[in-house]
Amino acid sequence: MEEFVLRKIENYSRQTSSQLTREIRWFFGTENPQKHRLKERYLTHADFQHRIDTYYPIPGRIDWGLKSREGKYELKRLIAAYEPLRFSKTAAGKHEGWEKWEITGEEIKDWEAWISDNGLQPFSLEKRRWVSKMQLDSEGKVEMHGYNVRFEKGCQIEYTELSWDSRVCFTFGLELFGGEVWDKFLSFFSSVFENQTLKLENSYGYPCFIEKILGKSR
Repeated sequence: MEEFVLRKIENYSRQTSSQLTREIRWFFGTENPQKHRLKERYLTHADFQHRIDTYYPIPGRIDWGLKSREGKYELKRLIAAYEPLRFSKTAAGKHEGWEKWEITGEEIKDWEAWISDNGLQPFSLEKRRWVSKMQLDSEGKVEMHGYNVRFEKGCQIEYTELSWDSRVCFTFGLELFGGEVWDKFLSFFSSVFENQTLKLENSYGYPCFIEKILGKSR
């Protein structure tokens, strides 16, 4: 199974452009008033999305991710685990680098056949997301935009309610794209998170989160 995924990634690296991101994410078992206030204050320009993402966990590999939504697939791999970032005395998160490929068109059939042949079990998450994007202006000040506003470099910020099997939890995530680095946003997020409790032990990516869920149910 691992060899097949590696072969797929090698093929995509030659044939398909990838996207590089740097991400930090936290998960919470219940809605936290602090995080809700953060959403209300800093996602004022957010676009709301209600969708279902179906994941296909690769056993034992939380450094790979494969999911489908709205008729397309996304493959991602962990390419770097950086030193955790500490934004304030009470806020720290795991800083990860990911490479992503979008799978569309006729190639979807090949992946669906492989998923079936290898017995990967789907795991669906219903998501209610509030998503904004931010970029820096010429003076280095943060500008907030809706998710659907497009620009090459910036940071995506989201607050999401997740539900599955009559269970609910929440996640708050930051994603740099276009080659941006955290240094430019550290002062902003340090002030944002000054009175927030964001624990390092609650910080990890979706593949790890799903592995934790499925591990408890096995």
